[in-house]
This record gives sequence, C-alpha cells and structure tokens, in this order.
Amino acid sequence: MDRWLGELDRTPAFHFDSITQLRMDTWSRGRVTLVGDAGCSPSPAGGGSTSLAVLGAYVLAGELARADGDHERAFPAYERAMAEHVRGSHAAESRAAAPHDEEWAAVRRGAGGGLCADAGTAPARPST
Repeated sequence: MDRWLGELDRTPAFHFDSITQLRMDTWSRGRVTLVGDAGCSPSPAGGGSTSLAVLGAYVLAGELARADGDHERAFPAYERAMAEHVRGSHAAESRAAAPHDEEWAAVRRGAGGGLCADAGTAPARPST
C-alpha cells in the first residue's frame, strides 16, 4: 500500500478499483446451465477463463451424451465433475492475489503463465 501511495505523486493518472467475484452453489436451474465465466467465476486477476470454459463445455457435452440428453441427470453430473477444477482455480487465484513467495509474485506479474484448471487433470471421458 505504501508503494501505491508513493506512486500517486509520480503519475498523472492513477486508477484503483476493487474486484468482486461471485460464487454460486449451483450453476443450473431448469433447462439452463452456465459454462465458463458465467458459472465458474474466475477472477480477472487470476486468469483461467478460457481453460475453464473449454473444459466445462467438454464435460457438459459428455454428461449430456451420457444422460441421453436428460438435463436433470446431466447438469448435476457436470457440476460434480467440474467442482474440483473450479475449486483449484479459485485457490490459485487466492494465492496469486496475495503472493507469499517469489514464485507466486512471478505468476502475478505474468511470468508464470495463466492460472487455470490443469488440462492434464481433465476427465478423459464424462464422469460416472
């Protein structure tokens, strides 16, 4: 905070804002479910939006196929399959928002790449 306050005297323009992140208990209601940013709520500070959206679309398509198009079975299965990936993304975002070591500071500066669900842990096929 002291560093930011010190910069106020050296810059002609300074913008500071808060970031709000909504987390929902469910991403589905009736015949509608949310995918990507709309459901997973990745932080703009942490990244991972595209990875979670692509993974979510893949998992949702698989669950709909497994359930023969029955959304009442597919949507809860989709949410269960995605829960670990979304929790992992949120945890990474929390660490990046307040880095405690040089590795996380580097990630926050962009040197470590995006924070997103690890593609290597994506389900190879829809969950059971």
